[in-house]
Amino acid sequence: WWEPFMEDLNAFTGSVQRRVTGKVRLRLFKSSQQVIGRESPYALYSEAAASFDDENVLEQSQMTGMVRIHGMESILYKRLGLNG
Repeated sequence: WWEPFMEDLNAFTGSVQRRVTGKVRLRLFKSSQQVIGRESPYALYSEAAASFDDENVLEQSQMTGMVRIHGMESILYKRLGLNG
């Protein structure tokens, strides 16, 4: 773990975890648990967005284009024959 990669991995982890904060409520029973609530000032979940009822939210028909745009990197990577 004393390789340069570990230093990079720690920096990446520290960066992506900056906004990981909040509270989680669990229900514990015997050998199981269930998340019954969560809150965070940085939460990405929005009940209004999940319902797709609001006009200010993307329509499901728009998702195809978004998926294609975000998948373009993988497509180009494969076309270049960069398999790692």
